[in-house]
Amino acid sequence: MKRFITIFLFLITGFCFAQNADTDIQLYNEVCQSFENGFYPGTVSAAEKLQKSFPDSTLIQSALIYKGESLVYMESFDEAVTALESALVQMHSGSSEIIHCNYLLGIAFYNQKKYSAALDKLHFVCSLSLKQKDMRYYADSILYSGRAFYELEKHKDAIPLFEYVVSNGNSFDSAEYSEALQKLFICYNKTGNPSKTVALFKKLSENDFENAVYMKLCFYYGDACAALKNNKDAYEAYSRVLAGGDEAAAIANDFLIRLAIDEFKAKNYEKTEEYLSKIEINEENENTDLKLFKNLYEAKLLLEKGNPAEAEKKLSGLESAAKKSVADGAADAYYSTLLQCKLQNEKWEEIPGVYGKIKTPAASDKFAVSSYYYKKGQFEKVDSSCGELYASALCKLGRYSEACSEYAKQNSVSFDYALALFRTGRYDQAVKIADAGSAGEKEYLAGLCFINLKKWNNASERFAAYIRQNSNRTDFKKLSLYYKGYAEYNQAEFKNAYSSFVRYCLETQDEPGPYLLRGYEYAVKSALQSGDFKNASVQAANLVRYSQDGEQKQKAVVLSAEIFADYGDYDAAIQLLAPYTNGRDEFAAQSLFMTAKLYERQGKISQADEGFRRIYEGLPRSSYAEESMYRVGEVYYSAGDYSQAYSRFNKYVYKYASGRFSDAAMFYCADCALRLGENDRCVMLNKTLLQKWPASIYAYGANKNLLEAYYKQEEYSQALSVARIMLRDFAQQAADDEIGKRAKELEKIVSGTDRRVAEKETEFNKLGGAGTAAGRNAGTELVRLYAESLSTQNEAYELAVKLLARQTGSEERAAAAYNAEFIAEYSRKKGENKKAAEMYLKAAEYYRSVKDSSGAAAALYGAAEAFAADGLKGDARETAALLKELYPKSIQAERVDRVTGDARN
Repeated sequence: MKRFITIFLFLITGFCFAQNADTDIQLYNEVCQSFENGFYPGTVSAAEKLQKSFPDSTLIQSALIYKGESLVYMESFDEAVTALESALVQMHSGSSEIIHCNYLLGIAFYNQKKYSAALDKLHFVCSLSLKQKDMRYYADSILYSGRAFYELEKHKDAIPLFEYVVSNGNSFDSAEYSEALQKLFICYNKTGNPSKTVALFKKLSENDFENAVYMKLCFYYGDACAALKNNKDAYEAYSRVLAGGDEAAAIANDFLIRLAIDEFKAKNYEKTEEYLSKIEINEENENTDLKLFKNLYEAKLLLEKGNPAEAEKKLSGLESAAKKSVADGAADAYYSTLLQCKLQNEKWEEIPGVYGKIKTPAASDKFAVSSYYYKKGQFEKVDSSCGELYASALCKLGRYSEACSEYAKQNSVSFDYALALFRTGRYDQAVKIADAGSAGEKEYLAGLCFINLKKWNNASERFAAYIRQNSNRTDFKKLSLYYKGYAEYNQAEFKNAYSSFVRYCLETQDEPGPYLLRGYEYAVKSALQSGDFKNASVQAANLVRYSQDGEQKQKAVVLSAEIFADYGDYDAAIQLLAPYTNGRDEFAAQSLFMTAKLYERQGKISQADEGFRRIYEGLPRSSYAEESMYRVGEVYYSAGDYSQAYSRFNKYVYKYASGRFSDAAMFYCADCALRLGENDRCVMLNKTLLQKWPASIYAYGANKNLLEAYYKQEEYSQALSVARIMLRDFAQQAADDEIGKRAKELEKIVSGTDRRVAEKETEFNKLGGAGTAAGRNAGTELVRLYAESLSTQNEAYELAVKLLARQTGSEERAAAAYNAEFIAEYSRKKGENKKAAEMYLKAAEYYRSVKDSSGAAAALYGAAEAFAADGLKGDARETAALLKELYPKSIQAERVDRVTGDARN
């Protein structure tokens, strides 16, 4: 009743105080008062209210520490860690509370069983305490550090810490001192220092300890004596414990169960069984925990012996005791053992339910439930702590790179690891891992790796080894025969390859699939390569035979015919296609088309003509009809029969005015006319081509033929104009064909000095030369005339430079554009590409200002070409991009990618 009244008064006080909590100081005082009164929920509440109401208060840091410490006392360790870490974030390095805060964090982590994290904090506390000579939390930090190392089974590290506690007993209460002393004895014994246990025990006085504690110390002393082979002293110590009556017997049982547990953890199962057998349980005065742990570890032993069914029976009826047990982790230990029974007994559906009852799952528990998820195909739920099982789940999810990393962490040599490496293309490493293991399929996997590495000899040897070792097994991978043949084929071992492919096909004829057809395909190729045309024909027939009717069979026929053709056996290819040329469908057209091309390769022109004609006359709607009409012209052209070629090409031009091959047909038609001496017709056809398809790939050839036709007609001025167009628009090709020399020849033929040049020079000087706008306009016209002759290019250049420097008015921009473009062209010819590019850009700017899109596009094209020639690819691409952006429909925009090297074939 008093306790209720006290709590009620605290609540009333807190409520009344909260009503007046108008400042952060008042709220902070409430935090402190609640803590000092031991009212920890009130401390937490007040601290949270302070934090919410005054987030920028300087008192929050201290309030958070009070909150954290209260939560530690309330055993709400997760919330305590959050509060204390928040306090540390706000705390400067020289804060007086930093030791206290880290100490509390260490305690919280310890109670969370995060022993490594606890040790980090406690070590920091000890170091800073010594440095600042603030020893308030030093001793407790030493004790908790020892406890943490003990829980981690790092007994050697725990020894000096427990020794400190024992040496400074006045700093600890009796329970802490007794605990440290017992654990120190255990650590000595476990680290091979039993003599230290003996020495320290002999210094102890029995009167200084409670009987139960002293009996435990006596027991550990007996263990130490036994380890030192002092059997007499050990016997006396154990007898002393057992002579202590019921209480001592209970202590002995307690020791025996602990020893059994320790030995089990150390995997000393015979010793574990020995200790368990010595435990006597008094059914009348039943120790429930003792019975629980005895049966629990007997079940664990049965699991280790591979008897999970008996282990599960041993656990029967213990669940209630496990739930009621006050022993730390008793319930988890029970459910964890039961979980392993369910796993080994393959009671998959019961696993999630048992796992769900474990509060703090251990690694083995996570593995068990992950095995369930793996079994059910829920691979994404497999825990990342499960080593190779997790790696295998990653493989199932297609995350092979992550799986490889996980396998590597486990130092795995499993076949699954090798498969994952194979999937990620790490073939060399996959071979190493496969060879390190003993999997029956390692030779097969190694062979696949070597295939991908194109190490054909290694591949054929590995597949041969796999076949030799496994061909009689029911799970034999028949594809090994195919891959062996493939490796042999690539080593030019064609006879061996033929045998391997034929064996593969014979063994898989009842299992038709893509590899069967590929097998026959390579069998045909192998036979042909070794000159065995008879067997090649047999396997080609099989390739067609085992293909399914319809598209697959058609592909097989085409492929076989192509194989025969590739090896020069045209008659066999024609014979194979013959049955399919009489139809009315698309495949008949394809078969005829291939047959006609085969006749062409044989030089049988009339048969090729007939084959193509049967397509475009008999199957005019076929997709091969148009090309067939064009190809027949090519057949005669290649044979040098230009009259027949002209007739066929001309027929195509009239049939397909805008067909796929129209520009090509017109070009070859014109070329045939030129070769036949029909120059007028050649001129007409080439002009038509250039007008209709100015960007055609045949444009240069058309200009070249046009120049030749004009030349033959003695129309030299026209020929010279064409030559200049070629030099301007096709500079590289024209240079390769020495069109420049041809142009000079034509200039000499046409005339010496042009009359227009003299007249324009007079006009230029009369109008004031470069000093007046009128003079500059006349001068620009004079530049044009100079530019027409190669002999006056320097004069044109010098005058253009002089004029451009003064053409600054808006009315002179068109003239300035021309002069700038000419200077650019001249610089280009001189190899001054960067200067040329800059002048082209200036010309483009002037052309744009007078809305001359054609001139601007040509100038931008010239700039891109000049940049490219100077190796400034970035500038060239930038200029090309600008050209395509401003004038996307221009011819120059269509061609500029060829200059930058970005053109697609």
